[in-house]
Amino acid sequence: MRVDNASVEHLDTRFRPAFAGRGFRRLALLRVVGGAFIFCGQAGAGEPLRISVDEAVERSCMGAPAPLADDGTFARRAALVLSGTIPEGAEVRAFLANQDQGKREALVDRYLSGPSFVQHLAEQFDVLLMERRPEKHAKQDAWRKYLVESFQQRKPLDVLAREILSADGKEGPLQPASRFLLDRDADPHRLTRDAGRVFLGIDLQCAQCHDHPRVEDYTQRDYYGLHAFFGRTFLFQPDPNTPGKLAERGEGESAFQSVFTEHASATGPRLPGAPEIAEERLSPGEEYAAVADPAPA
Repeated sequence: MRVDNASVEHLDTRFRPAFAGRGFRRLALLRVVGGAFIFCGQAGAGEPLRISVDEAVERSCMGAPAPLADDGTFARRAALVLSGTIPEGAEVRAFLANQDQGKREALVDRYLSGPSFVQHLAEQFDVLLMERRPEKHAKQDAWRKYLVESFQQRKPLDVLAREILSADGKEGPLQPASRFLLDRDADPHRLTRDAGRVFLGIDLQCAQCHDHPRVEDYTQRDYYGLHAFFGRTFLFQPDPNTPGKLAERGEGESAFQSVFTEHASATGPRLPGAPEIAEERLSPGEEYAAVADPAPA
């Protein structure tokens, strides 16, 4: 679907704000990833988003771009994209009969301000983040409500990513956000693979065991640099009949060995292609905060 520049720019200005234990390893990750997990159409300073969109389309096209969508196609696709449903017949007929030059912008406005937009966006993010996983340790309804309320508040995506990656499952308003980690059983390798795909757009799965023989964009060290952010996180579930909670170990490094070369190494937390992130160094005995004894009655 190709729409006119005015419609793209209008969509940007109307909704861009919404796109936009110790646990210090995961907290370091979210500071970096949170800044990357924003609307990918970010334009330069003072430059309308439509310019970046048009340039990206032209670079990716094998041939000439398709012509502008006609009004009927625009109405149908706008409804599908912004509400998840096709428009009603009477609505389309009224749109086609409307001769106002700004009717496309008005249609976008109406969808963005309607309740179906937020619900549809929350559904899309639910599938994106959880990939239809069954409910295990966190409530699906509470998670969906958290997403809906986040988009109703026009919460920027870097804030959303920060909440999801730092949530520990404790009772409170951010408890539902822990579902991304909890319903993956806090498994470091599963979190490494999924965080790489969802937040960084990189499928690192093959690099878990060795450098890819034909892909040079990432290495096994990159995989374990991301793994280091999650390696100390684990699922605490003393009662198998009770949902688990997230916990953090005070120590633990990400060591790895290639199955091809048998070369062994280790790395601290780092993003692919970036240097290791300095973390707090604790003296022996300071890795865990002791629980204070209750005051005498």
